[in-house]
Amino acid sequence: MSKNIKKISIGSANFGQIYSINKVILNKKKIHEILDLAKKNKIYSIDTAQAYKNSEKKIGEYINFQKFKNWDITTKVLKQKRSLIDLFKKSKNNLLIKPNNLLVHNSKDFLDDDFRNDLIEIKKKENIKIGVSIYHEKDLLRILDKYRPDIIQIPINILDKKFYSKGLISDLKKEKINIQARSIFFQGILFQENSYIKKKIPSIFKHIYKLRTIAYKNNLSLGELSLSFVAEIREVDKIIIGINNVQELKTNIKTLKSKISSNTFNEIMDLRNLNINFLDILSKLK
Repeated sequence: MSKNIKKISIGSANFGQIYSINKVILNKKKIHEILDLAKKNKIYSIDTAQAYKNSEKKIGEYINFQKFKNWDITTKVLKQKRSLIDLFKKSKNNLLIKPNNLLVHNSKDFLDDDFRNDLIEIKKKENIKIGVSIYHEKDLLRILDKYRPDIIQIPINILDKKFYSKGLISDLKKEKINIQARSIFFQGILFQENSYIKKKIPSIFKHIYKLRTIAYKNNLSLGELSLSFVAEIREVDKIIIGINNVQELKTNIKTLKSKISSNTFNEIMDLRNLNINFLDILSKLK
């Protein structure tokens, strides 16, 4: 089995809510099929969050009826009136097992000294890893000035390579920080037709067109090209992949069984880094 397959972490936002432009909420049957196939392929990582509505509970329902309990679960929380320890207990109750990793959903909450100190206390008491999910480079620098988290989630895909091209991923790895890549399909945008992108996000159309040419030469879709590209970044420990059905997971596993060439990787890197405002683009699609 390719080492890259073990990098997969099942993204579960669509287990509990409409997520990305695909507007899909998975039913119990599809969730169980996806997790069954993941386990069969020794993919044990799941990414979830309390903000994903009943995603944690659906994962817990699946785990409850399985002998296998050794899932590597990352869950995320937001600062609330409830104490952080209460939020952590809520996740444990929902999942029916203790999550391995507790992340803060945004940099603002992580930079709150009291909230972060509570997070550090839970790390010590529960013997878990802690971290944060970020969008911007400036947030990363502010976080590292305060505390070195165990895990950082960052957006990275064939359109948005700034964390990699600027050497920030390499810097994180030198600090022995676990790197989880998310938004590798640009929340579904990479699966859209040219006509959709030209109409909705014309600013990125010419880049999409060039990337489609590269994908075509490698007999890959745009989404598969992005997955292969991120998988080849050796510093990336986990790749969070949102999946709508078991066939998509099969396709992702098949994609990661082979590698893109170094020439293809460099061709993608040679395209101008967009440094796009990811949140701005998503807001235009709502």
